[in-house]
Amino acid sequence: MPEPFRRGDFSSLLQRDTPIQILDPLTGQPFPGNGIPQSRLSRAAQELLKFSPLPDPDGFTRFVLVSKEDAHEGVLRGDYRVSDRHTLSGRYFQQDFENPRLLVPDNIHSNRRGIEALSKNATLAHNFVISPHLIMDSHLTMARLVGRRSNDFPKTIADLGVQVNPSSNEISVSINGTSGLGLSTTRPALFTRTNIEFTNSWSLVLGSHTLVWGADLQAQRYDEVNVFNGSGQYQFDGRITGFDQADFILGYLSRFRQSNGEIENRRYHYQGFYFADTFRMRPGLTLSFGLRWDPYTPITDLKDRNIQFRGDEYARGTTSKRFVNAPPGLFFPGDVVAGETIPRGGTEGSLRNFGPRFGFAWDPKGDSKMSIRGGYGLYYDTPIMWLLNNMNAQTPFSFTVQFQGSRSNLIVFDDPYRGHENFNVFPFSGDFDPKTTFQRPFDTTALEKKFLIPYTQNWNLTVERKLGADWLVRLAYVGTKSTHLMADYDQNAPIYDFTKTLPENQDTIDQRRPRRDYQCICTLFTGLNQIYNSFQASVNRRFSRNVSVLGSYTWSKNIDHNSWNDNVLDNLIPNPFNFFFTRGVADNDHPHRLAASFVWDVPNAGRALGSRTVSAALGGWQISGIVTLQSGRPFGISSSGDRAAGAGTPQADLVGNLSLGDGRSRGEQIARYFNTDAVAQPAPGTYGTLGRNVLRGPSFKNTDLSVSRAFPLRFRETARLVFRSEFFNLFNRPQLSIPDNSIGRDSFGRITSVDADPRILQFAFRIEF
Repeated sequence: MPEPFRRGDFSSLLQRDTPIQILDPLTGQPFPGNGIPQSRLSRAAQELLKFSPLPDPDGFTRFVLVSKEDAHEGVLRGDYRVSDRHTLSGRYFQQDFENPRLLVPDNIHSNRRGIEALSKNATLAHNFVISPHLIMDSHLTMARLVGRRSNDFPKTIADLGVQVNPSSNEISVSINGTSGLGLSTTRPALFTRTNIEFTNSWSLVLGSHTLVWGADLQAQRYDEVNVFNGSGQYQFDGRITGFDQADFILGYLSRFRQSNGEIENRRYHYQGFYFADTFRMRPGLTLSFGLRWDPYTPITDLKDRNIQFRGDEYARGTTSKRFVNAPPGLFFPGDVVAGETIPRGGTEGSLRNFGPRFGFAWDPKGDSKMSIRGGYGLYYDTPIMWLLNNMNAQTPFSFTVQFQGSRSNLIVFDDPYRGHENFNVFPFSGDFDPKTTFQRPFDTTALEKKFLIPYTQNWNLTVERKLGADWLVRLAYVGTKSTHLMADYDQNAPIYDFTKTLPENQDTIDQRRPRRDYQCICTLFTGLNQIYNSFQASVNRRFSRNVSVLGSYTWSKNIDHNSWNDNVLDNLIPNPFNFFFTRGVADNDHPHRLAASFVWDVPNAGRALGSRTVSAALGGWQISGIVTLQSGRPFGISSSGDRAAGAGTPQADLVGNLSLGDGRSRGEQIARYFNTDAVAQPAPGTYGTLGRNVLRGPSFKNTDLSVSRAFPLRFRETARLVFRSEFFNLFNRPQLSIPDNSIGRDSFGRITSVDADPRILQFAFRIEF
């Protein structure tokens, strides 16, 4: 944050192309000259800024962190041949990892969590040759990971003047348009993951058929103790004064949330069964058929920490019998609703997850010079254990308080419970009480009644041809389609009132929600999809005459609705009224990619010249390299501020031509990558006319080179000393990142970072014997 802003001087905002006036929330009028009186500045904000160094002139705060990682690993393996037909083997692996906490004194931006992790893995395998045609193979595996997280920040949020009872030294303050102050990922926590898996497979050869069948059984456990939001979560988004950093300086929150932590004991059981037949129909033609069955059983919790919301029951006024003060429509495992008992997993399972597979391989002429191959398969996903994390961190499983700030309902940073003192009960010990109080309106994360497991369909057709003795050419069409991808949406999003101004709508977010008993009803659903199509070509020259070459080219398109499907918290639909609003090319879409590599054993000129000296100097050298060319990654432009008044994140409006023309120098592109005048903030309550990821960043070009030589050692015939030098990014080409795509920032449209390392050189010696 610039120095003038810290003392309440926002006069520079009036000099922008689109001036921003700072409003006084107590009067509704602009501060004269955009200057906030010193007496109005938040004491807690000023104390916190003491741990935030002033930025450089370009707006960035730079510092150096020296990170250390220590890892100790051990492996133990044993094999036992019981008989000619029975073989037993065992393996044990352990790793002890530590990444210490980091903190530059008086710099909260440098606060990095410390991680300690102990990983153990043990496997027992049994192979049984029952007959020359029948083989059975079994594996029993247990994996366990225990992780701890901590941080070294010397103050708690209460030490800085905020009137709360914190459970740790975690500080989580987010300010739109900045990197924030503090990191939520530094909160102390203990995680334990355990997975036990048993696989059993059978293989039977019957004439021209090879039959394979088996099962995969897993029992997974995930236990967590996390002080999640135990010290409070503080957000400033500009809805109070019209500018987010001014909200912070005055100390007026857009959102405050505190909870009793996050504790969970998740359990999941997976069962998979499969059968496949590979049939050699005739010489040169092989067919394969298969079917996999993956029945889905929902993830449970030892204390039934799952929640389901039903809109129809809300309309009827039906309430939970397990937690009697819960708002209508919210139900928990064990509740009976419309004659049905809410299951322990919070949603229904499915026994209909069948995945067929088909493939073929054909040698048209039977001369082993050409092959045509194709295949199709349907594969069901396995839900991850921490998918339902947010359900554990809310009432009644973890008592939670949340306040939404507005100009008519000011939430003060220094004292967020002012006017709500009866909710300041932390640390709280009454979780799971059937009569637990639910704050109204209630903010919740819940499941829908039916949860469909995501699945992926893969298909391909490949033609491969051998040319001459050394060359192989391959052409392929490869496609993928994913269905029922997971996301989170607010099914209680506020309806924008176009008869009122944006500030008036921002002041009445909860009043405009369809269901007044709730704030966000963040619901996990599986309604999105993704599709990928590509043409792939490759050329391979096997190693002969001292040279080998491998080259590949891909022309593709990848379309999805969002590209981060790892967690419900990180996957909120930006437009709750139109799930397909963000359909566009994926974040990792690169239409063109070319990669070529070579290995060259340099001929020994000394032999041709008959010179032992020249041979000793020039013999045995090998040069190899990789060249990669790739289209730039796509990006979009989203609006800044709360333009939808609590109902998602709009895109920008397109008001002109984004292109600045061809032939621009590299420096010109860095300074202004696209026409920033071609986009504007969308009208309040609308979601913009510029699509997602319609722009594309700079292309990627890179060359890596390696030079090595092996020197024979006399003490042993097969011993040698290998020297190797490697040059990554040989030409030291900056791989420019995408430009700043946040409207309103001084660096908007400018490239300020790179995506790859500069040139790196490595030299190594290795003795082989």
